[in-house]
Amino acid sequence: MALPYVAVLAAMTLLISPYLRKEKNTVDVYEQRWLYISTQGILVFAAYLIYIIFAVSKSFMPGKGAKDAYAYYVNFTGADCTLKHFMTEVSTFEPGYSFAVWIVRQLTSEYRFMLWIWHTLTFILIVGFYKKVYLKTNYLFPVFIGLMILMSQFNTLRMSISISIALFSLFAMYKKSWIKAGIIILCAASFHVSAVIMFPVFMVVFIVSHWNGYKKSLLFTLICLGIILTIAMFGIINRLALGTDKSVYVGESSVAWGMDLAIIVFSMLGLVKMKQLKQLSKFNEILILALPVGIICIPLQLNISVMYRMLLFFHPIMLALIPSIIKCYKESSTKVVSYMVSLLSYGYLITQINSFCTESVEVLGKYATFT
Repeated sequence: MALPYVAVLAAMTLLISPYLRKEKNTVDVYEQRWLYISTQGILVFAAYLIYIIFAVSKSFMPGKGAKDAYAYYVNFTGADCTLKHFMTEVSTFEPGYSFAVWIVRQLTSEYRFMLWIWHTLTFILIVGFYKKVYLKTNYLFPVFIGLMILMSQFNTLRMSISISIALFSLFAMYKKSWIKAGIIILCAASFHVSAVIMFPVFMVVFIVSHWNGYKKSLLFTLICLGIILTIAMFGIINRLALGTDKSVYVGESSVAWGMDLAIIVFSMLGLVKMKQLKQLSKFNEILILALPVGIICIPLQLNISVMYRMLLFFHPIMLALIPSIIKCYKESSTKVVSYMVSLLSYGYLITQINSFCTESVEVLGKYATFT
């Protein structure tokens, strides 16, 4: 069942890799830059064609596709085409998604046209995100797994769009364009409300960026305060959830211990080598500051099971940081420590691939074309 998904992911990873790698600033490369870039563009476009054909031709009918995928189809084709209907019936929490879908519905009733738009958007955003991070070495597995978000879109459409948009708020934070970062987060949250977890990321990055003292201690203090505040707000969060269609998740525990532990471990590894990681790429500092914020999601998962979705925003951040972590520990640590970090990193990456092949694919359903 997993073979079609894995084959497409592998092909995309190999085709996109030359584009993601940072070229060396040498005379030879500079003189043939036009050829190098055009070749990269052709390979990326080939990856896009493979993906978009695979995505748009996949069946979403009952028994052939994911449950949520069919629900999106019904909401789109069964709507009465009024803006009021889309804003109140399709998705009451995510006005951005509802409004965008309403616009598409005015143009066509063909659901696959809408799928083409969303899958194209997320492809561009995800590839664009990994292009901007440090991926000179040890990048194939992280990119392969990072592209899985495109496959998860076959079920959790809004979630994938929201994550893809939210990731670009990190680049705005890096450039200290705080208003732009806030707008991007609001846009992401208008597609899936769980993107509000990026506001604590925004606050942490903003505060630490303006701090002249010891940043690691400040970050630790902020994360602890975030956990305490989250626990203190349990009652308020529960009451808010009970008044919505998310009330069915209240009182249920669904802790993603594997992801939680990975965030803690890689956050610690990143903080220990923060100086070296910044030397590889200054953007790594933003990733290091953002990743530990995922820890504050742990208490929420204990009482509202759906809160685990917030962790998904930190997965691409962690994947983007792993290649740099492996390289730093290889160059500036003992062989024993270096081997342990590499073993830990690749062990985690392999478990993620295994989880996709055995669990995620079950949710996505056996690949079948639309008939």
